Amino acid sequence: MKKIGLLFLVCFTFLFSACSNDKNAETADSSVKQETKASKEKVEKEAKKKKEAEKAEKEKQELIAQKVKEADDAMKAAEANPTDETFNAAKAAVEAIPDGNEPLQKRLESVLATLDSIKQQAAEAQRIAEEQTAVQNQQQAQTQQQQQEDPTLYWNNLTPDQQEQTRRMEAEANAQWHAQNDADQKRDQFVNDFQQQHGRPPTSGEIQYEWAKEQGLVDY
Repeated sequence: MKKIGLLFLVCFTFLFSACSNDKNAETADSSVKQETKASKEKVEKEAKKKKEAEKAEKEKQELIAQKVKEADDAMKAAEANPTDETFNAAKAAVEAIPDGNEPLQKRLESVLATLDSIKQQAAEAQRIAEEQTAVQNQQQAQTQQQQQEDPTLYWNNLTPDQQEQTRRMEAEANAQWHAQNDADQKRDQFVNDFQQQHGRPPTSGEIQYEWAKEQGLVDY
C-alpha cells in the first residue's frame, strides 16, 4: 500500500512539474511576442517620426529657396535703382527668409550705403543751388537798386559786351512791344468793323481766322 502511495506521489510530482514547465514556456513565449510587438511598434514609430521630420525639413528648404529667389530679385531691382521704395522691398524680402541669409544681408547693407550717399549728394546739390539762387537774387536786387539810384553809373560798370547785349535785349523788347501793340490795334479794328457790318461781335474763331489771313497762313 505504501508503494502505491509513493508511486502516486512520484507521478503527481512529475505531472505538476510538466504542467509548470508548459506554463512557464507559454509565459516566456508570450513575453517574447509582446517584446517583439513593442519593439516593432517602436521601430515603426521612429521611422514615421523620421519620415515626418525629413518631409518638414524638405518643405522648409523649399520655402527658403523660394524666399531667397524672391529676395534676390528684389535686391537686383534695388541695386539697379536705389530708392527708398526698392530698398524697403528688398529689406522686407530678406527679412522674410527663415534663418536669414548673410550674403543677401550684406548686399542689402551695400544698397543702403549707396542710397545714403545718393541722398547726401542730392541734399548737397540742393543746398548749393539754394545758395546760388540766393546770391543771384541778391545781385539782381543790388543791380535794380543801382539802376534806380544811378543808371549812368550802372551802365558805366558794364563791360562792352554786356552793354551790347543790353542794347539788343532792349531793342528786342521794344520790337515785341510794338508788334504786340500793332496786333492789338488790328484786332480791335477788326472787331469794330465786324460789329458794324454784321451787327454782332466776331467769335474767337473768326478773330483767329482773320489773324491767320494776315499771317499768310490762309488765302481765302
